[in-house]
Amino acid sequence: MNRSLSIVKANSNILKFSFFVFILAVALQGVLDTVFNMSGINDTIGISVANVITVFLLVVPLILPLYFFRRLLSLGASRKDYMNGIIWTYVFYSIIFSLFNMIWYFFESNYLNASVREYFNIMAIFNWDRSGVVGMFLYQFFSYLLVISFINLLVTCYKHVLGIGLYIVLSIVIPVSMAIGTLREGVGIGLSYLLYNPSIVMQIVFSSIVTIILFYFSWWFIKRREV
Repeated sequence: MNRSLSIVKANSNILKFSFFVFILAVALQGVLDTVFNMSGINDTIGISVANVITVFLLVVPLILPLYFFRRLLSLGASRKDYMNGIIWTYVFYSIIFSLFNMIWYFFESNYLNASVREYFNIMAIFNWDRSGVVGMFLYQFFSYLLVISFINLLVTCYKHVLGIGLYIVLSIVIPVSMAIGTLREGVGIGLSYLLYNPSIVMQIVFSSIVTIILFYFSWWFIKRREV
């Protein structure tokens, strides 16, 4: 456990610069958006600042498997140490961003919308606020972890022949499923079970099962990945 926590700290140090650049970009976009809104150039509904910042969660599983794997193993750590550490890192950041989104959502709902401008927030879109504060956190946490585990798998398998096969399958399945009405409806139903299920218990169960499966396949590729 101590080794995993050390890896989490090391991962956080790696991500600091990327997060700083990301925040600068979000801040610049926010300033421009405010100026355009006040001048009447842009009067569309805005996106919650917290939601925009949370996009950084999608960057984390892109950076760490590409950069941290080789560095950690070169320092004498095992592949198991890497896998445990990276999972705890994802859990840590999912918790942080879930709490941040909750705090901002309360601020936005009670103050910002009425006085500045109308914003849409992923909490309201997915109805993650239907089960109170605890529900808001759990909906977010398990949804974020699910998405992260999927991206982590895609990045982890990129050098393996089966990973290339997975890319080809996804490049075919995704456009086809979006083009055919019945398949598109089936994808929508599947996502509703995983990301915005009316039953929070079922959401946690389904998301956890898929997340565990995705991490298992990531581990399968990690055991065979060259340093």
